[in-house]
Amino acid sequence: MPRPQRDLDPAGGPLVDFARDLRVLRAQAGTPKCATMARRTGRSKTALADAAGGQHLPR
Repeated sequence: MPRPQRDLDPAGGPLVDFARDLRVLRAQAGTPKCATMARRTGRSKTALADAAGGQHLPR
C-alpha cells in the first residue's frame, strides 16, 4: 500500500505551486502508480515523488 502524500505548505512559493499542479494532473489522469509514471516519462520514481512533494524541481 503506498504512503499517503504529505500536505504541502500553503506558503511554500512557486515550488509548492508546481507540486500542487502535478498532484492535480495526476488525479485527473486517474492516479497512476509512480512506477507507471516513471516508465512512461523516463524519470525515476524518486524524482517524480520529490517533485510532487514540493522538494525538488525535476531536471
